[in-house]
Amino acid sequence: MAISLLGSHLGPLLFLIFINDLPTVIESSKILLFADDVKLFYSFSNDCAPLQNDLNNLVKWYKTNLMSFNLNKCKQMSFFRTSSPATTYHIDNFALESVDYFCDLGVHMDHKLNFNYHIEKIVNKASRTLGVIKRYAKEFRDPYATKLLFTSVVRPILEYASVVWCPRYQCHIDFLESVQKQFLLFCLRHLGWDPNIPLPAYRSRLRLIRLPTLESRRKMLNVCFIFNLINGKVSCECLLQRINFGVPARPTRNTTNSNCSLLRLNYFVYNYLNFEPLRAAQVDFNNLYIHINFNMSSDSLKRSILAALN
Repeated sequence: MAISLLGSHLGPLLFLIFINDLPTVIESSKILLFADDVKLFYSFSNDCAPLQNDLNNLVKWYKTNLMSFNLNKCKQMSFFRTSSPATTYHIDNFALESVDYFCDLGVHMDHKLNFNYHIEKIVNKASRTLGVIKRYAKEFRDPYATKLLFTSVVRPILEYASVVWCPRYQCHIDFLESVQKQFLLFCLRHLGWDPNIPLPAYRSRLRLIRLPTLESRRKMLNVCFIFNLINGKVSCECLLQRINFGVPARPTRNTTNSNCSLLRLNYFVYNYLNFEPLRAAQVDFNNLYIHINFNMSSDSLKRSILAALN
């Protein structure tokens, strides 16, 4: 749905007030609202009728309120692991297009939620951006000036919303790290490496310009997210309810800070359950719990985690 907000300061607020009763017409599905975007989602095995019924309720609502949808932007997407349900949904007799990938707030979702497609997209985008830096900064001889360009323009592309899509397989981790490796070759090109001698190890080259690995930064961002969620700096009750604190039955002499974990986690047979984003972030938090102090500032926490990982 869309409304003209050009030149209006009150427009967005009035629009949100106007659609405030929209969730009340949804009976079976769950609904997400962000600005003028509406998402309905429903989990089922065989019966998909409740979702279509909620779409019909949505049609009644917007007709009653004299609004309209941009049907060309309305899509349907199914998340599955075995076979896709052959179901077509309709909005006011308009058949929704079924898609295998969809970009939601900058993150590309795929039907298995493994985010392989998203990683491929951001690596390609970051590589193109790095190419622009190489072209316009080829006269730079100060590696720290080039580093500033990389950390300001390229690295944010590789880190945006990483808590959601953080990879756990080494092939994807290496694929993301390859962009930073290409940057290192460009940044340190004036040091005069002997072509007959192998280059120093990747991490050793990173230390020359005090640059952490992308993997360590993603783990740091995971820890910061859980830290802020527990401290109330991230306000999301549904996520906070899924965090369980591990309380030992009684203290023992063998209990040390090195083997203590604050959060209690269940372990599953299947990787797709173990790699679920919130659980994966909690794993990183537990692994680095010894370096966390809840009296820390956000900047101190980041420095502590990165120092431990690098």
